[in-house]
Amino acid sequence: MKTGFHPPRASEGLLSAEVVDFFVFNGELAERLVDRKYTNAETAIDCLFHLTAFRRLMAQVEEYWQEKTRDRTAVEQRGLNRRRNRVNRLRQLIATRIKERARLESKLEDVEDRLAGREEAFVAGLRAHKERERHVRRLERAESSLRTAMQKKEAVIESLVGGLRDPAALAAAVVPRLERFRRSLDQVKLPESAAREFFSELAQQERCVCGRDIDQKSRRAIERRAVRYLGSAEVALLNAMKTDIADATKQEVSSYSKLKGQLQDLLAAVGNVSRLRTQRDAISAEAAEGDPDLEAVQKEVKSLEGKKRDLERALRSFDDEADSAGDNETVGITVLRRRLTQAEKLLAEITETLEIKQQRDELKSVLNAARTRARTVLRERIREESNTRIAMLMPHNRIRISKIEQCLFLEAQEAGSTGENLSVAYAFLASLFDGAESGLPFVVDSPANPIDLKVRAEVATLLPRLTDQFIAFTISSERAGFVDPLEEAANGRVQYVTMFKKGNRKLEEQARRESGCEVSNDGVMVHGKGFFRSFQLDEED
Repeated sequence: MKTGFHPPRASEGLLSAEVVDFFVFNGELAERLVDRKYTNAETAIDCLFHLTAFRRLMAQVEEYWQEKTRDRTAVEQRGLNRRRNRVNRLRQLIATRIKERARLESKLEDVEDRLAGREEAFVAGLRAHKERERHVRRLERAESSLRTAMQKKEAVIESLVGGLRDPAALAAAVVPRLERFRRSLDQVKLPESAAREFFSELAQQERCVCGRDIDQKSRRAIERRAVRYLGSAEVALLNAMKTDIADATKQEVSSYSKLKGQLQDLLAAVGNVSRLRTQRDAISAEAAEGDPDLEAVQKEVKSLEGKKRDLERALRSFDDEADSAGDNETVGITVLRRRLTQAEKLLAEITETLEIKQQRDELKSVLNAARTRARTVLRERIREESNTRIAMLMPHNRIRISKIEQCLFLEAQEAGSTGENLSVAYAFLASLFDGAESGLPFVVDSPANPIDLKVRAEVATLLPRLTDQFIAFTISSERAGFVDPLEEAANGRVQYVTMFKKGNRKLEEQARRESGCEVSNDGVMVHGKGFFRSFQLDEED
């Protein structure tokens, strides 16, 4: 026995709070598996299938590179210290900005929850007065119109951002200049078909492609003249540039005209959102007029909306890519990461570890790509297997899992009924555990309470296939249609334990007559199938 959390190394990754929730499971709260606020299905997949090993490997690669750069000396020690200090400062700044963003996101979530509650209270207050019912309908229509307008504005912004990355869209004069540049490349026949690497490799051979021997004089001549040719990377870049320029000049509608149209659409969308928000506020004020309680709730709603806008504005600053302020004044995380990349490159150069850094980046890229590919394949396989099990559990129901991310997304709906959600949850867990390398116990509170007798039997048949050890906590009313199919599916390998709190004299007397009875200061526990089946107490004591 040790005080604290000291799991064996082999199971340490499986005993995180996110993963434990998947095999210590409350059957009455199955809705959480389809609620993105509560679960992280990807985390469970990563841990059960050891994808976390990729992250550990990437951390070890990073640690190795840092160790290599920590104690190196350079010609200019002052320059080395300056570059090393900036790298450390940028790392600390990025960590600080990430924490600040997380704190603001938490605040925003709290404000949104409070705002939703006060908005519901405002509408409920209006409904309490029949003479204000028409205001409710007007307010609902105004809210719907405002949401639609805001969605349209976001779509216009997303399209506009893509256009801003096109130089031809920002200045019409760019297109003919690019076309002249492309024609000049064609005139001088660039890029060449042969790349510099071809001649560098040829100089290392014993024979030329023409068949004659390559002596030292010829080898030196080939190496010296190879610099006249472009490298393969430069050839690829020039070819890509020529293709992009040709595509830009063939467009029926110029990028410049298209961008101007998008800017006009944005102005119209912003104006429409402003107008609809003013209308919504006017309707809300009119609806609350004369009722102090409703006016107070409306005032609180306005205050919360203002806080929400302030928090959203503050959070957007973390995505700002403006690169003009100093490090300490810069909030944009992408900008800081870009500066960190450059600072690391400079540090690598001065410590003569650029090659190691490039190897580090390539290895981390390979590991990250492998993890992403493995996660994608596993996620899709588990989704397909889960849907097959759902079809077996509910053959007349079309509910299916459309994708697995932080939670289970259902096709064309937010969530199903309680029974449907529980069946979906069990099907997902069965598929999850079936392919996992680690054998886990499966602990469920109220495994069948919310579902009808027919589906109970089907779920009970499924459960023994989830894991080698299944532990269920049930009350008397949950036995029907569940225990017998479960025992049959488990081939009789079921252990029955009945526990209840002291205070019911009749039950205590019955329990004490059983050979498997154990009594504590405040409770009674009885081992055995007979007492379990005869026990009747529908309270969770």
